[in-house]
Amino acid sequence: FRSSGRPRLVRRLAGLRSANGQPEAVEAAAFSPDGALLAAGDVNQTPRTIPYRLGRVAVWDTSTDRLLWKETTRRGAVGAAAFSPDGRTVAASFEDGAVVLDDARTGRRERLLRLAGRAADKGTTLAFSRDGDLATGTWAGIVQLWNPGSGKQVGHPTLVAAAPTASIAFDPASDAFATTGGSD
Repeated sequence: FRSSGRPRLVRRLAGLRSANGQPEAVEAAAFSPDGALLAAGDVNQTPRTIPYRLGRVAVWDTSTDRLLWKETTRRGAVGAAAFSPDGRTVAASFEDGAVVLDDARTGRRERLLRLAGRAADKGTTLAFSRDGDLATGTWAGIVQLWNPGSGKQVGHPTLVAAAPTASIAFDPASDAFATTGGSD
């Protein structure tokens, strides 16, 4: 869709279809800062006899509509996807508590972050600051700040709400961020 004027469909990007014949839903999408790439994440349901759900991340080149890469994991739903400010890294949060950082053009794994809390309290959202720090939020209302280059946590986990952290947004100067969620 175009943001100026009345919305209209510009194109459809294919590549995230059901991996196992079960229902599938795309739950996250993000453009790179220059608009050259689009990342999306989904979840594929699995039969009740299987103890995991499939989650996938894919990246497209928006000028050619070409799927650059796609990864399927047993990590469950992708809660959020975001590009680093330089567009070189794409981050995705999974319901098993992992945040993966991949090279945006090749899909090569750069880093795996493990969020604080129990498995049932894991990743829901994430956002990059203008200067490249990564904030993550969990179902338990815990926010963590990370240095994506080193994979080290900055500071300590902070409880911001007694319920899920639904979204995180940095101010333009990256001096502060806001969270939404919880029951208030």
